[in-house]
Amino acid sequence: MKTIKIYADVFFTVNLFTDLILLMSVKRFFHLKSKGIRIFFAAFTGGISSFAVLLGINENAVSIILIFSAFIINGIAFGFKIKRLIINSLCFMIFSFIFSGVNLFLINTFNIKAAVISGKVYYNINLRELLFFTALFYVIFTLCDKFKRKKEGSKLFYKVRIKYESFETELIMKLDTGLEVREPFSEDPVILCEKNALKFTFSEKNKRLIPYRTVKGEGMLWAFKPDEIYVDGVKSAKSIYVALYEGNLKADHYRGLIPASIL
Repeated sequence: MKTIKIYADVFFTVNLFTDLILLMSVKRFFHLKSKGIRIFFAAFTGGISSFAVLLGINENAVSIILIFSAFIINGIAFGFKIKRLIINSLCFMIFSFIFSGVNLFLINTFNIKAAVISGKVYYNINLRELLFFTALFYVIFTLCDKFKRKKEGSKLFYKVRIKYESFETELIMKLDTGLEVREPFSEDPVILCEKNALKFTFSEKNKRLIPYRTVKGEGMLWAFKPDEIYVDGVKSAKSIYVALYEGNLKADHYRGLIPASIL
């Protein structure tokens, strides 16, 4: 039986960076907002929880501990609101399975001295190699961020078609990467639209108040959930609310604002 000597400090560090990569992937996949220190602390917690696979306990118990830790890690990184936490944690675990599969392929194909134990990765590498790969992933994520911002900046205006019951309206809206308003219970993203731009009214049963915050203060906006939303002719698969702005956005060529998270 093939054995591998495991050093606790390397095992912890490798899994810390692995969880950091997974959390950054979840953040980018859902366009989440979270401070780097929170994500790092969550990854640090994940590194500690990785030692569960080395305790010699029942594998089912290890799996339960790792699933529980996935929820804790994502809660620390992105918040503990139930629906968002479940979605983030499931996505985290899916990325983890994919990551483990890729690592198994590399280990078996190139005969690398490494192991994947209950989804936790161990590479027997020295400090120089660890620092190199850390720097490499940092560069990759930095370039991805720059590419994403460049892509978002290359197009600012979109045709947004809103369908509600038997009504339909198409408006030009501007991309606003700082628009972070969300429906408080579902945390679904929110489009901001001039009320006068809509050619229909919505029923009272779908009417709800959504809180917002700006540099000028806080307030509430009436909002509704349309049946379908199309952005540049492509139907959005996401659940989206439309919040109604009583005034005007002081722009001749657009009548609403859309967040980057719906693109």
